[in-house]
Amino acid sequence: MNYKLTEPLQSQWQHPQIVGEFKTQKGKMRILHGYSNQIIVANKNKFISLSFETKFQLLRENVDEKFKVGKPLGLQIERENIQHKITLYSDDVQMLKNWRNYLAKHINQRGFHESFKAHRKIGKGNFASVYLADRLEDERSFAIKAFSKEVAYGQDKGKMSILNEIAIMRQLDSYALIKLHEVYETDNSLYMVLDLLEGGSLYEKVKNRPQFNAFEIEVLIYSLLEGLFHMHSKNIMHRDLKPENILFRKQNNIQSVCVADFGLAQRSDQFPFLFNRCGTPGFVAPEVINCKDGGRYDPICDVFSLGLIFYILLTGKPAFPGKSYNDVLGKNRKCEIQFDAQLFESVPQQAYDLLKKMLDKNPNTRISAQSALNHGYFGRRLKQIDENEDIALKNQEEQLKFDKQRLKQLSNSPLHSPLITASSKLRKDFSNDSFQQQSPLLNGRTDQIDSPLNNGFNSPSAQGRQLNRNEQQQQQKPSRFSNNDGYNQSNEPNSKGSSSQVNSKNFSLNQNPLHKYAIRNEMIKQQNQQEQKQ
Repeated sequence: MNYKLTEPLQSQWQHPQIVGEFKTQKGKMRILHGYSNQIIVANKNKFISLSFETKFQLLRENVDEKFKVGKPLGLQIERENIQHKITLYSDDVQMLKNWRNYLAKHINQRGFHESFKAHRKIGKGNFASVYLADRLEDERSFAIKAFSKEVAYGQDKGKMSILNEIAIMRQLDSYALIKLHEVYETDNSLYMVLDLLEGGSLYEKVKNRPQFNAFEIEVLIYSLLEGLFHMHSKNIMHRDLKPENILFRKQNNIQSVCVADFGLAQRSDQFPFLFNRCGTPGFVAPEVINCKDGGRYDPICDVFSLGLIFYILLTGKPAFPGKSYNDVLGKNRKCEIQFDAQLFESVPQQAYDLLKKMLDKNPNTRISAQSALNHGYFGRRLKQIDENEDIALKNQEEQLKFDKQRLKQLSNSPLHSPLITASSKLRKDFSNDSFQQQSPLLNGRTDQIDSPLNNGFNSPSAQGRQLNRNEQQQQQKPSRFSNNDGYNQSNEPNSKGSSSQVNSKNFSLNQNPLHKYAIRNEMIKQQNQQEQKQ
């Protein structure tokens, strides 16, 4: 249906998030009230819906200098597929920026190539590329995830998945979660402006250094629980927590840890779910992996997945070890976790207690992220638990014993930890099991903005990429598990981003070229146009 940009206003009782006074090209006054789902043109008694079809652009003065932006002049708002646009002007530069920031949280923008300077490609996947780019307005660096609308929308539930991921990420604002700052759109492409994460992944750190000391593990789990609490307070569940999706903003900074890749995220209060059974075998909560089609579960499933990561950090071993994909999947379904006394002999009692509560099979009795943050394991961080001298000394002795055992294991261990060994076997033995991980945004998409140090790192969850696109379209069904969620990094030693390398024998990026040089070519085109004007 071909809607007009503005529609008659029925009623609005909420308090506006932002108010602005503008002028049209003809000099007429327009007073706009901005809400979470619409803009009301107050003096015209009409509204503009903030839907996916509505776009906007911040209009600026033209400047002759390359890679510079002019002063903001106004806003242009349009509805996709119709000619009707509203152009509004104001001399109040700060108000225009405030409106730009408000609109960016709700709808997509035009004018990407006029707003960013692309440096180089830092990652690529089957259907997307990641670029390092600077925002011209403030020279801040971001990771730009660019992909073709035609290819993405052509996937099973592709457009619905894209709208879902973007909508969810726009609601999140926590240091423990990767942030989506803006989304730009052209006729053919979408550009997601994401945090540039330069510290690598937890998987890579486990691979290179299997053991963490007691304090580092405590910091990691506490920070990640803060991220989960923020998500869960908004009824959002991640559903694909695993070491590959735990990233670091900075090198050698444990406290900069954050959760990435919201391609499988879902609001628990929006039912039915877009995908029911999803995630990566070995890191899936029992209520998710055993969920029937049409079933439902709650965000507390993420606590179980984080508990499985906690298990690896404490023991150096996966909770569901196996020599094949089906072996891991089967053990994950049965959810029979070993808590051998010998395995946890050196683990502090408080850590062991929290782990058991996070790995409770019953989601109704499992500890929540909020309750876990108040657990005695984090007593030193919270400074809310009064300990007498004897208890404090006992806890200190347990932590020292744990660290000493960690050093012993590290010095006597082979080059790779048991986790990495098992993951390597999984990569070699991928099975066409009937339950596979669904990659809703893009099958084989770029998933994470990672570290330049991960050159050549092959994620264990990249097994499914050996299928070519036609085979994927034939075999994939909603609510299935598959391991096809990494992306591979360009071999640039100084690249400020990274990805999981794609080792596919049957699939070549050249078979489905994704505007590989979309950003670079556009920038060159603009340069040539500016030079011709000069």
